[in-house]
This record gives sequence, structure tokens and C-alpha cells, in this order.
Amino acid sequence: NTQQQQIKVEVQLVGNVERHEPGWLLFYNHNENEEEIGSKEAKTSINNGCAMKENINIPSLQSLCVRSLGPYLSDYIDACGADAIRAAIGTLSPLLIAELSASVCAATLSYDGYGVTDEIVEVLGRHCHVERLALHAPIGTLDDDDECGNHSGIVRNLTDEGILSLVPRLISQKNVHNGTDQDDSGGDGYDYFNKSSRNFSSCTIDAEDHDASHAPESWEDIDVDLDIRLEGCNQLRRLELCNIQTSPSSFTITFNAVYELLKSCPCITHLSISNSFDDDIGSDLLLHPEFGLAGNQRLLSNLQVLDVSHCLWMTDILLTEFLRTFVVHSSNQRPTLQMVSVTGCTGVTRQRCDLLNQQLGGWPLISTKVQKRTEVK
Repeated sequence: NTQQQQIKVEVQLVGNVERHEPGWLLFYNHNENEEEIGSKEAKTSINNGCAMKENINIPSLQSLCVRSLGPYLSDYIDACGADAIRAAIGTLSPLLIAELSASVCAATLSYDGYGVTDEIVEVLGRHCHVERLALHAPIGTLDDDDECGNHSGIVRNLTDEGILSLVPRLISQKNVHNGTDQDDSGGDGYDYFNKSSRNFSSCTIDAEDHDASHAPESWEDIDVDLDIRLEGCNQLRRLELCNIQTSPSSFTITFNAVYELLKSCPCITHLSISNSFDDDIGSDLLLHPEFGLAGNQRLLSNLQVLDVSHCLWMTDILLTEFLRTFVVHSSNQRPTLQMVSVTGCTGVTRQRCDLLNQQLGGWPLISTKVQKRTEVK
């Protein structure tokens, strides 16, 4: 019960800083009116002489069971193996996988040294039916290396490898049966940065050469290996990628990896990069003329909610320029972006938020409110 209370705490307090609750964006509904929500919570009915609250969403037993697994997922992986746990999680619905990822992230705030690793990312995210995913590194800073070169503090061991494992790709079942996910060229069947060099060598015509004399008489005579499967988050719509800090160590996330993931998941409508990245990556992700969210190519054309809370690189000037560029490049008369959360951004002033909300008419809304996790109806 104590562990459940730690995970279900409505507002996370870490280092005396009030933060959004992990998983809030996965279940957030911007269209709900806050006043209506407050009236619903206050509304009561009389049943057999007892006052009962109405319209209160109660989590299902399935959700409660999945949430209790979060703090121990890493232990199960160690005991049963990543492949076995990934196969079991693959049988869950998209909603339950979202619940599990949020539970794992909540545990990162409750237990020192526990965080989302590359292995956990692959276990949770390498499923083509995943729609919502929360990936949080532990909140803290890396201490100086000791004499042996080991980190004495919390290590954010989520790297480019974990991020790129979520990119949709085709995997040959022939190689999987042989005990490897690699293709015949020694790679994993997907070149993340050079699309022209993709090599699905298992899907080849069984002929000595391409000379017309050896060409098959009918397409039915072509020997093609179609025993392949799709992996990765090709249906991802909501993503929390939080507390990701760059450092000179091997535990680092680069702009290329984040860009490749977002470009490969164009259905994303809700994105959180709370407390993540540095000045260079943050500004490029928002304003790069070709690859940014507000760039000419519009990295995520359906983006509705963006969370940049607690990003130290966010400033009044950067926020204003992002919104101006996003609105200008919006193909619709009204931009798709509905809300930007700047909670905890020390470089963003309250006066600038009020001014932008007045100029934009609240669309998108610049929010400084700490968001709580809500239950799915």
C-alpha cells in the first residue's frame, strides 16, 4: 500500500520542485473545462442516506495490477530475460502499456538509482501497437567520476540506442529464428540516418544473376522471403521523453536520435521533453529551419500539446519566436497546437506568458499549471 501511494501521488515533489506527474500527458484531455471538472468533483448524490461523489473516474483492476508492476519491471527482466518480458507485454493493450510505462517512470522518482534504461525502453516500446509511452530518466545530476572512472551518482543510462530501438523497422523472422535480429549485412535491417542504403537482403530473388536468360517465367516462380515483421512505434501518438540530459559521457542522447524518432512517428500529437536537453538540442528541436517542430518541414504536423516544463534553455525570446514561427508555418487558418506548458522554466516570465495568451487569444494556451494525472473514462 505504501508503494502504491508513492506511485499514485497526484503531484510529484522532487528536490522541493513541483513537477507534472509522470504519465499526465498520456491521458490529458485539453478539451475538458477546468471549471466543469471542479463542479463534477464537488457534485454529490444521496444513496441510501450516504453522500456519494458522482462522475469520479475509478481505475480498473487491470490498471491497478499493471501499475503495481512498474517498480519491479527491471527485476522481472533480470529474472526472466528481456525477450520473455517483451513478449508478455506485447499481449497487453495500448492503454495498459501506457499505464505500465507511467508506473515505471513514477518509480524513478521514488527509488534512487532506478531509471528507464535502453533495455526497459525496448521491452516497453518495441511493439507496433504502442500508442502512448512515457520515458523518464531519474531526476538528479551526475557526480564526478571516482578513481576507477565509475559514476558515484545517478546515471541516466538511456542512450541513442534505446531511442532508436523505437524507430519503426522491418525484422526478418529468418534471422530471429537463428537467434539474431540482424540482417545479412550485419546491421539490424534499418539504417537510421541513410534511407537510401536500407538493406532487406532476406527479400531477394533466388537467381544467379539478373540476366534475362535466368529471369523467371512467372512471378509465381520468384522465391521471396516474406517472413518478416514490423517492430517499433509506428502508431505512437503521445510521448513523454523527460529528464534527458546530455553529458560528455557515453550516457547521452543526441539531436539526430531524437529527430529520427520523431520523424518516424508523424502521428504524435502530444509531446513532452520536460527537463530535457541543453541549449543547442532544445533550440534546434524547436526552431531548426529544416528539422525543427516549427521549421519549414513541420516535424510533427499534428502536434497539439507540447510540454517544455523545467527546461532551463527555454526563455521569453525563444518561446515567442517558436510560437510566431509555428503560427506562420501553420497550413491551417488555426494552428493545431492547443497548449504549451512552460511550468518551472526559469527563463520564462509570467508577464510574457500573460502577454502571449492575450495576443494569441489562448490558442495555443501558454500554461504554467502543474498537471496531474487523470483517469481514462
